[in-house]
Amino acid sequence: QTILRDRFNGRQLAALFSMMGLVLAVSPAAGVYLGGAIVAGWGMHGVLTALALLAAVLLLLCCWLLPETRPSQHVHTAFLPLFRRMATDKPLALAVLLVAAFNVSLFSYYSLAPFIFAQLRQGSVIFGYSGIALAVGSLAGALFNRWLLRKAVAEAGILLLACLIQLMSSVAVFCLPDTLLFLLPMIGITFAYAMAIPLLLGTALGAYGHCRGTAGAIFGLAYYVLIGLGLAAVGWGQSLGGALIVCASVSCIAGLCYGRCLRTARAEAT
Repeated sequence: QTILRDRFNGRQLAALFSMMGLVLAVSPAAGVYLGGAIVAGWGMHGVLTALALLAAVLLLLCCWLLPETRPSQHVHTAFLPLFRRMATDKPLALAVLLVAAFNVSLFSYYSLAPFIFAQLRQGSVIFGYSGIALAVGSLAGALFNRWLLRKAVAEAGILLLACLIQLMSSVAVFCLPDTLLFLLPMIGITFAYAMAIPLLLGTALGAYGHCRGTAGAIFGLAYYVLIGLGLAAVGWGQSLGGALIVCASVSCIAGLCYGRCLRTARAEAT
């Protein structure tokens, strides 16, 4: 995120985050499918070994191919004053809440779905195949997001549409608790996720261009803390549909408020 923010801004940055969404749409399908196959063949230790090898390859590629992107005219920003400013930034707090809500919606599936598949007498390989269905939703959402951006649709409108899709899909999952048909509305959850997350990541730190790295780290820390707490609550509640409805309700309320902030910022810029 910081690398992209170092090089781009505005709608171009949002479009690039959307392009990242296209790539990320493939990873859940590949990850869940390969994870299910590795568990079936080599168990938990096989998964951990594969992750360690993948991390080593990525580390070598970054050392070899990744250039420095920090601007040469870098301005040092004191951490505590920046932290206090961000802690009192209402639009940023809404963005944190939205990113957390959409992520908890997605990852609550990965937390609870294996147990749902076990109750339905389906194995880990079948669970792996379900990642393909979710990837289709992510890919479609990312492509739709890019199309809307090219049509110059306002970011606030795109976000509100994503929140509504998330809410409707969550209600549908809640109504299909004992059948594999719940995967159909889960595709809507990943569709909404792929629409909203690139937009949020591209707009949240527009006022912190002078300290993208530090601001991005604080921003990431804030929403990952909320994601951790949210997933802990999901594990305690053990209700996928209920968790999705709570997250979607939070998204709709926060999305309306954040959309107003985006419209105000655009009006001031013009």
